[in-house]
Amino acid sequence: MSDPTSLRNADPLQQMKAAAVNHRELFCVSALAAGGEIRVADGVTWTYRGRNGAAMIAFPELRPENAGTQLDEIVEYYLRHPSPKLAGCWSLDPPEPYDLGVRLLARGFQPGWRPCWMSLDLTQIASDLTRPSELTVSADSQTDLRGFKNLPYTDPDESTSLEMTQQYSDRVRRFVARLDGKV
Repeated sequence: MSDPTSLRNADPLQQMKAAAVNHRELFCVSALAAGGEIRVADGVTWTYRGRNGAAMIAFPELRPENAGTQLDEIVEYYLRHPSPKLAGCWSLDPPEPYDLGVRLLARGFQPGWRPCWMSLDLTQIASDLTRPSELTVSADSQTDLRGFKNLPYTDPDESTSLEMTQQYSDRVRRFVARLDGKV
């Protein structure tokens, strides 16, 4: 999104679409950093992170009359580019087309989970909260996080995550929080 002020007073649908744009960009940059590919065709973007990474269909907006053909092309692409990790599809709610889930099930996908995005208008942020003096949060694209379990949005293949933040430092930022010096 080129204009950061465009989300002031955004309604929930606008916020959800902005989160989808952000995630689509993350999937694309992650694929490129891993030496993979990005494909874009007629309302759908899909990524391939190479032989060791996951594949993602990112928030498709497909027309019902050609959705089946496009999904078949994507599945065929993934069959020609195998990966030991999953191929997933992230979509908005409601999906486009409305029967996207049924179409994916028919092609062998399994139901997943629903993201729960949160947003905050930074002009409305509560600044009077106390935080522990031992807490630090800093931009950090150097710390190796491979040994930490259950960190949200970390990549088990930490080298790819580090490459992504270093190669695309103009587009990707990683922040690390420490309490008493521990991540």
